[in-house]
Amino acid sequence: FEKPSPDPATIPASAVTYSAPLLPARTGISTVAGVLVPQTIDSTTAVVVATAVIGANTATWTGTVEVELPSEVVAGTYTGTVTHSVA
Repeated sequence: FEKPSPDPATIPASAVTYSAPLLPARTGISTVAGVLVPQTIDSTTAVVVATAVIGANTATWTGTVEVELPSEVVAGTYTGTVTHSVA
């Protein structure tokens, strides 16, 4: 996350985590599970995994994004992008 001038600052992606519930809602025949602990978003990480999938299925959940602010953070408006994809 970036804060522009004046006083530019950055909050690194390693300070941001994403978590999903252990048992997301689903339809169809499949086993769907979230992860037990929040995952940092500084690399590609699966937070919900479907296995034993047969036919058409859906899975829904409400994810949580948390940002741990560094001690040197500067007050202001930060912007950033979180990319979410399904494969």
